[in-house]
Amino acid sequence: MASWRAWLAIRGGGCSVQKCGAAARRTWGTDYSASATEGWLYNLKGLGVAVRAKRPERGAAGEEKMPSGERIGEVTHYYDRASVAVLKLTRDLKLGEELHFLGKNSDFEQKITSMQIEHQAVTEVKSGQEVAVQVKQKVRPGDSVFRITAGD
Repeated sequence: MASWRAWLAIRGGGCSVQKCGAAARRTWGTDYSASATEGWLYNLKGLGVAVRAKRPERGAAGEEKMPSGERIGEVTHYYDRASVAVLKLTRDLKLGEELHFLGKNSDFEQKITSMQIEHQAVTEVKSGQEVAVQVKQKVRPGDSVFRITAGD
């Protein structure tokens, strides 16, 4: 009975690596790695099972999201009540620069008006540091951050 539940979870509406791996763990109590699950999905394709591929990111009107400018880092944490994002930077950042936040559910641009490191206000941050910035919309860990250059 338990194996039929996993089969139906996979058969019904397609399957992703995470969804199939989770169904296998719940059903058989075995921890499948992502590569083992991908191999399992590849074999299931031959049996006519719909395997869901990752869809391209799309904006509000259905167009694909396009980053603008150069990538300078990514979001590592978001504090909802304060509307503050923690960024891990791969490039330098200065107060007043225009940034583009782009992720699965985020796509907006804003000027940086507040930056802090360890609760101390700063005007410039070097590459490799983490900085907290005030944001006007919700962001999620893993969202990319781009600096908007004059030509964009």
